[in-house]
Amino acid sequence: MKILYLHGIGSGANSRTPRTLRKLLPDAEILAPELPARPKEAYDFIHENYYMNDDIDLVIGTSLGGFYAQTLHVVKKILVNPAMFADEDIPKGIGMGKQDFLCDRSDGAKEYVIDEEFIAELAEIRKKIYNNKDMWHPGKMEVNECNGTYALFGTKDSTVSHYDDFCRLYIPDHAVLFDGGHRLEENEIETVLLPLIKRVEDEDFPLVFVMDSFD
Repeated sequence: MKILYLHGIGSGANSRTPRTLRKLLPDAEILAPELPARPKEAYDFIHENYYMNDDIDLVIGTSLGGFYAQTLHVVKKILVNPAMFADEDIPKGIGMGKQDFLCDRSDGAKEYVIDEEFIAELAEIRKKIYNNKDMWHPGKMEVNECNGTYALFGTKDSTVSHYDDFCRLYIPDHAVLFDGGHRLEENEIETVLLPLIKRVEDEDFPLVFVMDSFD
């Protein structure tokens, strides 16, 4: 099994989730690239390196990584406390201006900046996720996209809260609530995320890859 893990904002390749998954799934290949801080650069990096990589069995995205994961049409994916409307979520949940990275980065960067251009880039990506429909009031996602998308939502998450939005846009039965916060603790990765990975692995639906681009 090959899993692509997309980390959240301010994080990096050495975050807790991929490290723990490698311990729990020793036979799996866990890809955990360090994403550029700027949204357009992160989007381009993901699509240039992984979009047509059809041997990836599952994509897991946390927070902003869950937002980016939604652009990978259509693959099996798990969104962990996703910032589904990131251009709104990030200014509210984190704020604007200079921010410190939450872990050591391989590129040596210590901080990044959330500015108006950063938010505008997120808004452009949001249009792609919802197929250029009304991004402010998107309707239900395509059936294949719904079938392959699952999500975890911490009931104590004070950063983002999109359980109701996910249930409206995707399949309510694919949304799992757990007693936790925004960042998964190591025991939650084992007791909450791992069982969902095994459930998703067992589900079968046709995968249809549709190429899109960042205009």
